[in-house]
Order: sequence, then structure tokens, then C-alpha cells
Amino acid sequence: MSLLNRLDMFQAILDEGNMTAAAEKLYVSQPYLSKLLKQTEDEVGTPLFERLPREMRITMAGERYYVYLKRLESLEMYMSADIEMIAQHLLT
Repeated sequence: MSLLNRLDMFQAILDEGNMTAAAEKLYVSQPYLSKLLKQTEDEVGTPLFERLPREMRITMAGERYYVYLKRLESLEMYMSADIEMIAQHLLT
């Protein structure tokens, strides 16, 4: 899953507080979103959200994971801008 997809998924769950509303926001099914989150949690080796009857609550690991996702998003933006400047310089 790409960085932006992970960030979008994570942000939607944080914003909406539950999987159903987050899935609707992302225009995907709730089972699909649950599967993506489970795959991500399996990759990092710990739950990122606590699953409660009517809500999802971020865990301490989830908070840290979100911080790193935001840092990576920022780094990706800087990288794209830098590469674009190099490409424009080479073309002129």
C-alpha cells in the first residue's frame, strides 16, 4: 500500500472515529478498509487502533505511526519539488 493510501486510511479513521464512516469517506467498503488496517497492523506488529463497540480509538503505537506517516508525507513533497527543480534545470 502506498504512503498516501496509508495516510488517507489513517486520517479517515481518526477523523470519523469508526470504520463504517471512514470507509464511506474513502469510497471503499468497510470490510476492505478493515482488511487494509489489519494488514498495516500486521506489518508493524501491533494494533494501531483499539476497537470498541461503536468507535475506534488510536493506541500509543498508532499515534507514533501517524507522526511518522506525516513526516514521510512531508519528505515526499520535498523530494518531488527537488526532483522537479532538477528536471527543469536540465531542460533549460
